[in-house]
Amino acid sequence: MRNFEIDKKFDAIIIPNNGILHLLELEYIEECLISCKKHLNEKGSIGLDFFLPDFKALSSPKSEKIHDFTRYDEKTKKYITRERVHTKDIFKKLNHTQIFYEFCDTLGHCERRICEYTIRYLFPEEIELLLRLTGLIIVNKYGGFNFENFGPTHRNVIYEIGKE
Repeated sequence: MRNFEIDKKFDAIIIPNNGILHLLELEYIEECLISCKKHLNEKGSIGLDFFLPDFKALSSPKSEKIHDFTRYDEKTKKYITRERVHTKDIFKKLNHTQIFYEFCDTLGHCERRICEYTIRYLFPEEIELLLRLTGLIIVNKYGGFNFENFGPTHRNVIYEIGKE
């Protein structure tokens, strides 16, 4: 994602579902944008979306276990529990998430799985500066998937990006 070479150019490049947030350093995001620009046709566009940081959540650096749900799954005949822990590094703007799944049958036999990932908190001003630095422009900026204008109440931002 950061540095790729494909012997082809595209009309559209999409970085969906918060994908850009998995690039943990600003220089990695810059490298990704440069690679995308290199592989974009002259009139092509890049689609990019990500969720915005929650200031209230950022202000609490402590990590705590959050119980999301416990439910019975008719298909597997098991109780499924999901809990998660977010550990924040406010200085580096990183959030490490651990998601704990527990699958228990009616006899009490349980299987546990853990899913872990780290993302970077990213603000619109940061990505917009990186776009300018890499010679890309914002064609459209939306506050949701219904193409509404971006505003202070939106939790997501969606960009349509082109070449200068």
